Amino acid sequence: MADIISGIDGTFSGGKLERELWQAIHYIQNGERLSDQTERFSFSKDDSFNLTGDFTIPGAIMWNASTGLFSEVALPYLPSLTFTPGSPAGTFKAMILSQYFIDLIKYAIIKQNSQQTIPAGLKNITLEFDYNNLVFSGSVKLPYTTELSNDGAIIERATEWIVT
Repeated sequence: MADIISGIDGTFSGGKLERELWQAIHYIQNGERLSDQTERFSFSKDDSFNLTGDFTIPGAIMWNASTGLFSEVALPYLPSLTFTPGSPAGTFKAMILSQYFIDLIKYAIIKQNSQQTIPAGLKNITLEFDYNNLVFSGSVKLPYTTELSNDGAIIERATEWIVT
């Protein structure tokens, strides 16, 4: 798995990119179910133990006058959900949930595009930014395992597909 540093007392933990991405998808999807927001996350699990789905997140284009550079940023989505990157923050420092999620996605894409981390050339993560409609969109395929604990609870975990 791709090692990352989780923020201390952050909303997500696990020290691995796949684990935090797994947690973020579940957290946002559960938040959507509890809100009256338009569903922007559509994920499901299949018999081959893959969590697959698509997402859209509203965005904006920002211009930094001091550097002269443009960047795309995620706008707040589901602001009623409690979120913190931790204090101190870890690898990812975004203070809003939607940007933190986009940062996880971008990092996964960097890793999956490296032959050293993905020898098989898997492309499990996609991301696009529509400059006209100001929307991030993409897809995710995360393999996972499931097991039955001693007390009967079902435990699901993201599994390694990025080798660092």
